[in-house]
Amino acid sequence: MTNPQGCDENFLDQLLDFNPRIVVYISCNVHTQAKDIDYLTRAGEGRFELTAIKGFDLFPQTHHVESIATLRRS
Repeated sequence: MTNPQGCDENFLDQLLDFNPRIVVYISCNVHTQAKDIDYLTRAGEGRFELTAIKGFDLFPQTHHVESIATLRRS
């Protein structure tokens, strides 16, 4: 089994530079998603605010859960 990393810091910085108003982040690993959301909400000026997050059990009777988070520029 591989060790998922989520997004790397270069990608997250580039996302911040693009300056979107809203980001919809879909992930199959809630741990790496939480790490990346923490980064985006703690970034300096122009950071994001988590406005919604919801889990979806697309693979019943397994440990897999998909998570969709919505972030809005604060």
